[in-house]
Amino acid sequence: MDIVFTFRSTRDAIGGEKSLLDNRLPVSIMPLPSQLGAGCGLCLRVAEADLSAARRLLAAARVAPEGVYSRRQVEDEVIYAPLPPTAPTNSIKT
Repeated sequence: MDIVFTFRSTRDAIGGEKSLLDNRLPVSIMPLPSQLGAGCGLCLRVAEADLSAARRLLAAARVAPEGVYSRRQVEDEVIYAPLPPTAPTNSIKT
């Protein structure tokens, strides 16, 4: 499972990527899946094990994600599930 961060602006997505890379946290920038909304069209993908570090580094860089989702592959389907701070919610299937 991976983690996907969405952003309101391309500037935030690129700034977030720079912050994570500058701190040697592996990150991939990718097109925003349509199931996750319009946003800026870009999102960041990190390993699940790096979720806490990524959140901390983004906050330190003053880059606020619009959303945070788990991303997992189930057979030929990719499933995104929001990761709110308190309560679990339903998954979004692609």
